[in-house]
Amino acid sequence: MLHWLNHNAAAVQAAGTIASVFVTLMLAWITRRYVSLTQDLAIAAREQLRFQQQTERSGAAQLLTLTEVFLSHLRRLPTQERDAAGLKSATLWKHSDVTTFSTLAASVLGSSDSVQRVIEGLTRISAQVEHARADGELQFQWKEWSVEIEKTRKALHAIRSAAEQAEAHIVSNTESVPLTDVEQRPYKTQDRPGS
Repeated sequence: MLHWLNHNAAAVQAAGTIASVFVTLMLAWITRRYVSLTQDLAIAAREQLRFQQQTERSGAAQLLTLTEVFLSHLRRLPTQERDAAGLKSATLWKHSDVTTFSTLAASVLGSSDSVQRVIEGLTRISAQVEHARADGELQFQWKEWSVEIEKTRKALHAIRSAAEQAEAHIVSNTESVPLTDVEQRPYKTQDRPGS
């Protein structure tokens, strides 16, 4: 055997070199494929982040809109007894609007005393108006009524301010995620190794 190896040393060395080149080419192909898959994963993760940020931004915008709707309704409600007849024609929000507000506020702002005050205030105000309309009497404690409306307005203004800050924070975070070179000119299917 030793004699055969000595006699065919050049052939053995050539075969070893060919095998080494083949293994190197295979490793280069596998590495290129791995890099391509890693880039695809990075792009997918960044797109998912952008989608999540857009969803958060949309939630903040919806919360701001709903807050403005509630403030508009509250501005139209009478706060003095001489304007009591205005209660009969005043438009109110729906219970589903308050539920949507609660959900949006929880997702955008988290737990907040202002959110709880708004929900309780809107619920009480709505119940008092419905009760007054059903009874046909517009006799109730106007001073307490005015205080309830004002407390709910203040809480809504706090929610609006917090939602605007949250939206600005989301926008600044969205803008601070630049596109990478790979995302600006992603691989075409025919450029990918193994495709």
